[in-house]
This record gives sequence, C-alpha cells and structure tokens, in this order.
Amino acid sequence: MLFSKGNYFILCLLYASSSLSQYLQNVCTSTQYSYNCIKDAVRRSEQQLVEVKDVLNEKELENQKIRQQIITATNDSTKALRDLSRKIEGETSATEAVEKKINDISGLLIGRFQDSKTAIENLSEKVTELTANNAKGADLSQIIQKLEALQLQINNITSNCASNVVTRLRSRRSTIPQYIESRLVTLPSGRYLISEQLVTWYEALGMCELIGMQLATPNTAQKDTDLLNLMGNRGNVWMGATDLGTEGFFYWATNGDPIGPYTNYGRVGPPNNYARNEHCMHYWHNKVWNDFHCDAKQRFICEEVIP
Repeated sequence: MLFSKGNYFILCLLYASSSLSQYLQNVCTSTQYSYNCIKDAVRRSEQQLVEVKDVLNEKELENQKIRQQIITATNDSTKALRDLSRKIEGETSATEAVEKKINDISGLLIGRFQDSKTAIENLSEKVTELTANNAKGADLSQIIQKLEALQLQINNITSNCASNVVTRLRSRRSTIPQYIESRLVTLPSGRYLISEQLVTWYEALGMCELIGMQLATPNTAQKDTDLLNLMGNRGNVWMGATDLGTEGFFYWATNGDPIGPYTNYGRVGPPNNYARNEHCMHYWHNKVWNDFHCDAKQRFICEEVIP
C-alpha cells in the first residue's frame, strides 16, 4: 500500500488541524468584526450622549432664563399691586373726606328745611284752633298772611339753597381729578360717571360738584338715551332735577332752567308729589323719570360740565 494506517492517521490529523486553523481564523475574523462593530456602536453612543448633554445644557439655560423672567414678572406684579393698593387707599380717604363734607352740608340743609316745616305746622295748628273757636275774621286773616309770608320765605330759601351750595362747592374744585378721569365713560352726548354708592339727592348733587362735574341733566333725547344705556340693568338713579322752592315747578338744579320741552315720564305721567314728600327727580326702576323723596339712598350719575 502507498500509505500505511499511521500515515493516513497523520494525514487526517493534518487535515483536521488545517480545518481547525481555518475555523479558528474565521472565528477570530468574525470576533474582530464584532469587536469593531461594538466599538463603533460605543463611539456613536458616546457621541450621542455628548449631543444629549449639550441639548440638556441648552434647555437648562432656557429654564434659567424663564425662571428669571417669572421672578421679574412676579416682582413687578407685586410692586404694581402695592402701588395700586396705596392709590386705592388714597382715593378711599379722599372719598371719605368728600362724603363727610357732603353729609355736613346735607345735614345743614335738612335742618333748615325741618325748621321751616315745623314753623309752618305750628302756624297751621294755630289757624285750625282759631277756626274751631270761631275766632274773629281779622285775626284769622292776619294768621293766614303770616303763614303765606313764611311760605314765601321758605320758597326763597329752598330755591336758593341748592345753588348756593353748588357755588361754594364749585369754587373748591373746578377740574376733574385724575383718578376720576380714568373712570369716565365717553358717549355721543358727553362724558359720564355712574356711581354705585347709595346717597341722598343732596349728597349726589354735592359729590358731583366736588369732582368738577354736575348731576346728570338729560334735557335731550340723545342724553336721555345715553344715560339709559349707561345704567344698563340698574334702576333708581338720581338726576339733577328738583321742584324744591315751588311745588310742581321742576327745574335743573345745575342751571335753574325749567324741565322741557323734552321729558321721559312714560306711562307713569308727570310728577305727582306722592304723599306730599317727593321733590327730587330720578330714573325709576322702569327707566322713566319720576319724582321721589330726596332723602332716599340711590345711585347717581355725574356728567362733565361743558363750558
């Protein structure tokens, strides 16, 4: 035989060794490739990690800016609120001072009216007593003359009282304060201020004058429409008309002109002096003009004085 069993075995070992070597070489090549792949993947991951860190840093800077802006805005808002609070406190103090002055004047007016009313009642009682006792005609006539003279005096007092108060108040303030300017509502017929404070007619008249305005005088259809729009759903709002001094003769207290020709009494009809105690005009709950007792507490509307 050309090859012995020993040689064949050796050849088999050599072949197996060669195959194993080739296998190991393939394994090494594959391992090297895998290693290179892993290395590339790690490198890319590190690069992506760096990019993520950069993005996070940028976001952190943006968050810091936003936090600073929030802090600044909060500080500005706090300062603005403090300033507004101080301003409101100042305006409240000024309003309280005005209210005190108006209350003093109103009390004086009411006191004078009450004294006159008491005097008339005393004379009326005397007339009644004399009539019941069949007093002499001359004595009764004298009492009536005194009563008429006193009534005329009261008429003069009441007709001039409001205008005198207005003149004194106007001399104290001739321009509208800045804090009132910002609250004025501009309408086609002028500029107005509606107050939610409930006051008497006398107080409303004086408070409008103290801020350089006057109690509303809706003497035209346009002004009346504007005031009704300004009132919205509100009712019972004072206007600047009265018949103090002469019963049944209503006039604008701001200038003394008689009411008319424009009026807005609606179905209610002209003033009727219900219970003989209604001498000041207001917008009634149904938005028409109506006479009412002057001591009632209601809202009011001031209007800018047009020279």
